[in-house]
Amino acid sequence: MKQLLILLSILVGLTAGFSQTANADGAVTAEEQQIIDKLSSGVTVGGKTYYLDGGNLTKAINYLKENDLTTAEVNEVLSDIDNIVATIAASDVDVSDISSLEELAKALPKNVIESIKASLSDIGNVLGLVITYGKSEISISEKKSGATIYSAGEKVVKNTDSNSIMSLLMLAALFFFALVAYIIGKKQNYANI
Repeated sequence: MKQLLILLSILVGLTAGFSQTANADGAVTAEEQQIIDKLSSGVTVGGKTYYLDGGNLTKAINYLKENDLTTAEVNEVLSDIDNIVATIAASDVDVSDISSLEELAKALPKNVIESIKASLSDIGNVLGLVITYGKSEISISEKKSGATIYSAGEKVVKNTDSNSIMSLLMLAALFFFALVAYIIGKKQNYANI
């Protein structure tokens, strides 16, 4: 029994010592927060306001956490976002049957879409990104590495600094405690017979 208590103390100590924490990558500066605020504010067309979906906003936040922008870069991006919002807001689109920003984007006239693409390309140049357009999709990759950082329709995952060591340790501890409980239960049954 003494050995069991010692082993239990060791497992509890290991569990406390290796407790899993998740830390967000980097931090968004106050200047970069202005970009997030603009992206969160939406665009109003025909009296209806449309917002960027949470997944795409998370991707923008993740990018800003991983990449530090200068004041000049932030100001340029903010200016281009303002141009995009103003262009969309000025478009003469019937929004009576439109319920999302994605549906609104599909309903925009070709000249508005081309203007938005030009502003997005400017943002891409400022941030060192390449934006590629397909028939109904868009992808964004880094100029330096060529790594794709966004592709329409991909699953969004918030960046964290975590691993599965603690989960495996807890699983092993769970099996150990179940085994101990089984053995103690068996001994109790034999003692009562």
